[in-house]
Amino acid sequence: MISTYFEEIRANLERAEQSVHAAKELVGKGYYDFAGSTEKLSKEQGKNLNWLFELRSIGDYGGVVHVSEEQAEQAVCFAENFLEAVRRLIQEVQFQLSIPSNP
Repeated sequence: MISTYFEEIRANLERAEQSVHAAKELVGKGYYDFAGSTEKLSKEQGKNLNWLFELRSIGDYGGVVHVSEEQAEQAVCFAENFLEAVRRLIQEVQFQLSIPSNP
């Protein structure tokens, strides 16, 4: 049963990695609005996640307000850091539960 959860987690991590990669490409091509829509966490990471959600709202529904290049680049950095923190958490849980890293 636990391996089913890890399959789902692995699939979501792959999707997240693809999203970060896509966001980098979008920033590189000047599509800042779209790039913005993409650990036991620190308070700072929680704040960053909230900011990313707000930025996504601007990117998706901002009307005349747009995500800037700087904001899009910062969003990609925050997303990469968040993804790495989640990976570390998963590894810790796997270790604590004695689950192989590739069940």
